[in-house]
Amino acid sequence: MRVLRGAGGAGLWIVATLLMLVALILCVTILLLPIGIPLFAVGLRLYMRGVKLFLPRPKDVRQAGEKAAKDLGKRAHRTKKDVGKRAHHTRKDVGKRAHRTQKKVGKRSRRLWSSVTGH
Repeated sequence: MRVLRGAGGAGLWIVATLLMLVALILCVTILLLPIGIPLFAVGLRLYMRGVKLFLPRPKDVRQAGEKAAKDLGKRAHRTKKDVGKRAHHTRKDVGKRAHRTQKKVGKRSRRLWSSVTGH
């Protein structure tokens, strides 16, 4: 569909260019000036229509914005999920490390206490 709109816009530009060229030639002759000026205005309007055909429709722009927002939401949800998983694994790792450290400290403190008290 975009190709057809682009081809239509290009065709309008060509027609508008020819129309404006004829209007300029008519404007050169003073007697045909009243016909040349409105014809030039019609050519300008055709140029504007051609530009509108090249630009995307408002419906397409809105749909693209909605899709981008939806994709952004999905990405944010995935990121939140990944952060939660990483936090869970980190918490488990910290718990294991704390337990190991506690065991080491316990052994050393018992040794230290036994060396101090003599038991």
